[in-house]
Amino acid sequence: MQFSFASLSKRIRLFHLQILSEVYKQGSILAASRSLHISQPAISKVIHDLEEYFEQPLFIRTSQGMTPTDFSLMLNKHCNELQSNLHHLVDDLNTWQMGISGKVTVGNMLSASAEFLPKAIIRLKQLAPNVAVSVKVGTNDTLFPELINGTLDIMLGLLPTQAEENLEHIELYDETLSVVVGRQNPIAFSGDVDEWLRAEGITWIIPPLSSTAGQAAQAFLLNQGIEVPKQGIESLSVLTNLTVLLESNAVLLTPKTVVDRFVQLGILVELRQSSTSTTCGKVGYSIARNRLLTPACQRFIDLLHENTQP
Repeated sequence: MQFSFASLSKRIRLFHLQILSEVYKQGSILAASRSLHISQPAISKVIHDLEEYFEQPLFIRTSQGMTPTDFSLMLNKHCNELQSNLHHLVDDLNTWQMGISGKVTVGNMLSASAEFLPKAIIRLKQLAPNVAVSVKVGTNDTLFPELINGTLDIMLGLLPTQAEENLEHIELYDETLSVVVGRQNPIAFSGDVDEWLRAEGITWIIPPLSSTAGQAAQAFLLNQGIEVPKQGIESLSVLTNLTVLLESNAVLLTPKTVVDRFVQLGILVELRQSSTSTTCGKVGYSIARNRLLTPACQRFIDLLHENTQP
């Protein structure tokens, strides 16, 4: 069967694409039925009609749920892109009718969590209170695919050392590293911090070594003559790291902007920081190439540039 734009547009409805994506996402017709508030027979009929039209199975039915076929994976990729464009259309229509409104979905890495992102969100809500903001935390490895397929509008944090083919990376400022401990930690009152940091038995908390920040942390430790901890803690969770620091004698090595506020409040004590000449990377944002930004996302980006200094 030869497909054409005309035949697809006549046979496939947006409603069909929404059901296909939801069954893929939920892994079962029952879960998709609950999520969409549509009866199971109605969903089953749509899947059956799509399989009949494309002459391809979309899912393998098992006792564990619905497993997508290779054809379904390909089709779902395009469904995500189409739905992303439709979300942008909705934003544009609402903006046209109501002024500044819409939604910005932000992927966020550790380095943007403490001040950089919150300041931009606060300013955006002051200027455009009708804009909804959704933030998803993760690493480049997990969030870049979502940025490419349109689930995310923009990604903030340490930029990758190698550019992604389908993404555009914009630098905003250089990030440095900071070594901090809880205020109760004996190292905070020690006269010889270097000796303490090189002592055996120190529990180090560092970003995951697979991340850009983790690789910078590894290089910093080696430059200080400290062996990279094999039994340390790899964590991107600000709250987890803070709790561990306050309830133990652990030492945290992390992007400086993540902990600056806690140091200023006297909760943490900074022991060391990397020099401005040895940064841990560039902080900025990434957007998908060849995809138009929504008005809300463009306004958010404008505010990021207004707050380029951490």
